[in-house]
Amino acid sequence: MGQKGWTRAELMRRTGLSRQTIYSLLRSRYKSSDVTTLERLAEAFGVGIDRLRSPHLVRSSLAPAVKAFMESPWFADMQPSEVEIEWLKGLPDAIWHGHAPTARTVARILEWHRSSRGDS
Repeated sequence: MGQKGWTRAELMRRTGLSRQTIYSLLRSRYKSSDVTTLERLAEAFGVGIDRLRSPHLVRSSLAPAVKAFMESPWFADMQPSEVEIEWLKGLPDAIWHGHAPTARTVARILEWHRSSRGDS
């Protein structure tokens, strides 16, 4: 796909994602991407999960939770960088599976992100 020159079949093989999932992702219609899907794509393309942010995936429902997180005691304890805040704001809305994220959820996602990079 794109610069890699892969076919859809090659992307399916490299990620283990179904034909329907790949089709939906390419058409910007995929509504339930989860961390596992994003990790598979990131690994296939050799990039970090944060590089998968896309304007058509990003929606504003996380903004209130990030704002609440920034006003919470977790923010003071964790002292996230500007880069981490931007990463949080750029997470696809679909990973929340229809649930409204809370400040605590945002803190847990940041904890996971740091531990996955070895920053904890």
